[in-house]
Amino acid sequence: MAFPPMPLLPISSRDTINKCKSLPLRPSDIFICSYPKSGTTWTQHIVLSLILASMRQRKNGEDDSDGDGGSGGEDIDYDHVSEFAPFFEIDAHWSSNSSSLAENVRANHDRLGQRVFNTHLRWEMLPKRSAQELPKKL
Repeated sequence: MAFPPMPLLPISSRDTINKCKSLPLRPSDIFICSYPKSGTTWTQHIVLSLILASMRQRKNGEDDSDGDGGSGGEDIDYDHVSEFAPFFEIDAHWSSNSSSLAENVRANHDRLGQRVFNTHLRWEMLPKRSAQELPKKL
């Protein structure tokens, strides 16, 4: 069964969708994939809360089972969860002159020590890699 064409939001372009599909994945990437208006922001808060709690534990020496040391354990304040789990397919979250993420998105992911994205794209529109390199998708 073929799906109808994916409608794009006015803040997304075909060029950005192509950048999304070709993003080099990291094993630690997390994609929060949901249908619009189905609790995406709530899920973003849950995921970000778990990541921040883990960072605090590592900072306090309570748990560093993965041995990566985290991002230094700084306290992270934010106005909206999308600062650290941005909407993947928005034009403004991508560099206009290259196929990389925008500087502010990369900087926030660096502070978090983790890349987290929120998306409403279909599976076939997301980046793909081998099973060993697959990111977590919620």
